Amino acid sequence: MLSGTASTTPHVQEIQGFTDYAKAHFPNMQIVASAYDNGDATKAPDLFANMLTAHSDITALFPIEGTDVAAAITAVSERSLQGKVQVVANDLTDDHRAAIEKGTLLGVGEQGWCEAGTNWRPARRSRRSFRRPARTTHSLTFRPSEGGQQVDSSGQ
Repeated sequence: MLSGTASTTPHVQEIQGFTDYAKAHFPNMQIVASAYDNGDATKAPDLFANMLTAHSDITALFPIEGTDVAAAITAVSERSLQGKVQVVANDLTDDHRAAIEKGTLLGVGEQGWCEAGTNWRPARRSRRSFRRPARTTHSLTFRPSEGGQQVDSSGQ
């Protein structure tokens, strides 16, 4: 896994949340490496290369930040590991959709950030003393490559 900054709470929580979920739902999954690029996408290629070199048994890379997805795909491709090492990511962008169609990206977790951001605003207008909750809930849907199984955050 590769994320932004260790001093940024949401980045730390993303890794912890993924790790906790994987441990509970995929007990045979091992997370063998995680790193932060401190928001500098130019560091991602070396960080992914180091992960693949240090852990020859890695079967997937998870770049949490969208700007790091291309680096993960490149690291896999440069080592001719397509089919052995999968790349999964967050957010369904045009680039990510193209990578899924090409087969270099297994799938993405579509987080629904736009929906989460737009849904709380009307609720605020309808209530005078509305306070945004500490945690804004939103959906997560994994959109896989063709033939893969789509899964939402409820596990369905």
